[in-house]
Amino acid sequence: MSIKKRAFERFDQILKGEGDFIRNLPVGPGHKYTIISDLHMGDGSKADNFRKNESILVKALKHYREKDYSVILLGDIEEFHQFTLFHIYHKYAETVYNAINEFPEERCYRLFGNHDIDWALEDPILKYKKTSAIEAIRLGDLIIVTHGHQAIEGYEKDLHLVRVGTYFFKFFERLFSSDNKRSITQLPDKKDKIYADWAKENRKIFICGHTHAPIFMGRSMYDWITAKIQSLKKEIDQSSEDEDKTGKLKKERRSLLYYKRRLEDRQKKTGKPFVKLKSPYYFNSGSCIFKDGITNIEIDETRMRLIFWSNADMKKEQIWGDFEFENFLGEDHD
Repeated sequence: MSIKKRAFERFDQILKGEGDFIRNLPVGPGHKYTIISDLHMGDGSKADNFRKNESILVKALKHYREKDYSVILLGDIEEFHQFTLFHIYHKYAETVYNAINEFPEERCYRLFGNHDIDWALEDPILKYKKTSAIEAIRLGDLIIVTHGHQAIEGYEKDLHLVRVGTYFFKFFERLFSSDNKRSITQLPDKKDKIYADWAKENRKIFICGHTHAPIFMGRSMYDWITAKIQSLKKEIDQSSEDEDKTGKLKKERRSLLYYKRRLEDRQKKTGKPFVKLKSPYYFNSGSCIFKDGITNIEIDETRMRLIFWSNADMKKEQIWGDFEFENFLGEDHD
């Protein structure tokens, strides 16, 4: 069976509410959610890609708790392919875990991904007791939220073999790769296209993690950078008399041009074209292991936004949005 067919079958089951790990939650007026995925928390060593974003994530979690958001942890919170829970918890108990635990129980939801799938397996001692992690959330009749690893076979059956392979892959990646994709310019791949195709076919807003590519209505960070460069050019032309403002705008534009050129150089080097997602129904929360900071999706009653939190200035920036999803689903987007 093809990867696409496997994924479509499981996503269809989630849409129908089939399975033990699916939860239904309300969406709309009076309900706010922040969706955060792919922390891949380790032990704080150089192999721990999350370590530089510890402080900014704690700040983001505090912000959302104080603003009465519920938090949805969308899988791959711990990096169990390389680290043990003992070492992860020892490193982040008083920071990240404490910030999560400060949310009221009814406002905190954990979904499992392929790197923390342990939370979905049966307890090895109490065989019939399930853990608290779930596979998917349905927000009303409009939105499906899941990690996105379901197209991959073998994680439960060959878990130990998968983790040995991941460990050696990451070891050699650190030795020989200077471009580990940990920037906010992470691009969509073929898995994102599968998710986007399913979302378009079913006309449901589909939110995933897993690929680490921040996506909003099928638009990637490359699309955002291109649009931002154009808007900055207009601002520079309009503010030519204000030298200080013009200087700051030019500096920001140069930085974005650098990111864009780096992406285009990578594309030429690999020979692979940019993956085009022709589905405005597909969203991805990105990850928390970018070298620049973290990304997440906000659902503010009937609006959605893609957010970037910088670990340099500890500030929050809206990338895409505001998107009124209730009105959107009544429109024709074929």
